[in-house]
Amino acid sequence: MTKRPDQIKGPVPLWRRLLDHRLGVVMDVTTRDLVAALTFDDGPNPDATPLVLDLLDRYRARATFFMVGKAAREYPDLVRSVVQRGHVIGNHSFNHAPFPSLSLRRLRQEIADTDRTLGGLSSRLIRPPGGFLNATSRLALMGMGRKVILWNATSLDWHEEESDRMLESLNRDMKPGAILLFHDGIFSLKPSRNPPSPSRSSMLTTLGKFLDQWAATYSFVTIPELLKHGRERRVWRSRSPRGQP
Repeated sequence: MTKRPDQIKGPVPLWRRLLDHRLGVVMDVTTRDLVAALTFDDGPNPDATPLVLDLLDRYRARATFFMVGKAAREYPDLVRSVVQRGHVIGNHSFNHAPFPSLSLRRLRQEIADTDRTLGGLSSRLIRPPGGFLNATSRLALMGMGRKVILWNATSLDWHEEESDRMLESLNRDMKPGAILLFHDGIFSLKPSRNPPSPSRSSMLTTLGKFLDQWAATYSFVTIPELLKHGRERRVWRSRSPRGQP
């Protein structure tokens, strides 16, 4: 099994440190503060997003929602509600196509169409669909002044149905400065032996259990707030992080 970069022991070569620093994307934040960031992809979803917002309110948690432009166009009231309730919105492309499969012109169009749909409610944060990047798309995003946010902990909720297993996955990588991945909606990236599960009921159960377990000791903040608490841990990624198809 290939190890994740943060699992590799020994000194990191200078060329790798330079690559991470110049081209790396944000995986989490190095801090001693008991803070973490909840993130939600692929919404807004009229069935799940309001319930997610209610759970976040109950635990006084703030989150970042990486929205698909096509879904945001259908549910503009939900987009406004997310911002009105104290959360941050990021760009997750318009059609959820993997960035390495797109021409530069199409990539820019995907981002611009989503920006236009979200109006002035979106931040400069972006999350590539599935976390997929290559050197061309990474350089293009840098040129557009976008901060790419991935994650270090995932609920596996895009295909996992058992809440206890989702919770185990999250707890394994929970730490100060963590960025946690959930989905309040589902867009399929590609045919898979583990097809995406459209139901968000298990995700909602897991989110409630997770917040009940951690909200007494951790503050859950938006990505812009999290970045103020420490140093960004950047890693160069040309493939999907753990937990995506």
